[in-house]
Formats: sequence, structure tokens, C-alpha cells
Amino acid sequence: MKMSYGRFAAMIGTATLIMFGLMYSTVYALDHVTWSETRSYMALYMGAVMAIVMLGFMWKVYPNRKTNVGIVIGAGVVIAGGLFLARSQGDGPGRVIHEGHDPSPLDRHPHQRKGRDLRPKGEGVGR
Repeated sequence: MKMSYGRFAAMIGTATLIMFGLMYSTVYALDHVTWSETRSYMALYMGAVMAIVMLGFMWKVYPNRKTNVGIVIGAGVVIAGGLFLARSQGDGPGRVIHEGHDPSPLDRHPHQRKGRDLRPKGEGVGR
């Protein structure tokens, strides 16, 4: 059974769009749903990972070895680019959608946290 690469691309594209939408499922208020560059990069590299995994399971269904290798290499480039872009965003305006929900303090070393009040909310409680 052979399948077309167009159908494979449609499956990956559809699933990537669905994953992008699902990333907003944790938003509690509709007015908090705004465009997120980070979420778009994450959806792209998740879709690329999914392309590699799906192609790995269906390698015999798509018999053109050169095209398959090209898809894997291309997906690898998308993964690397998406990770780089998602991780290299600055702390400028728009980085934090809502104050208090900024994940960046979690992914930085304490010495890199400048210009922020990052004291734990419970500091001084119970002393």
C-alpha cells in the first residue's frame, strides 16, 4: 500500500495546527488568548518531531528513500530552528503575556536574573 507525500504533509500540517490550538487549552479567560510566538515555534518543532516519528513507523508505506531522508533532514532543521527561536526570545515587551505567569525565571540561572523582583512570594512568612 503506497500513500502520497501530499497526504503525509496534510496529516502533519493538520496535527501541527491542532497542537497549536491545544496549547491554548490551559488559558482560563478568553481575553487571555493572544498570539504567542513561542507557542507557534513550539507547535512547529512538535510537528517536525511528529513527522519523523510517523515516517519511522510508516517507512515502508512511503518507499522513496531519498524523499524520506529529505523529510527527516528537513524536520531536523525545523526542530533545531524552532528550539533556537523559542529559546532565544528576549525579555522585551510582549515576552510575558501576563505578569506573574512568566516562565523565564524557571529557565535561567539565578545570576542571570537582573532587574526583576524575584523574591519568593512566601518570603518572610512564618519567621
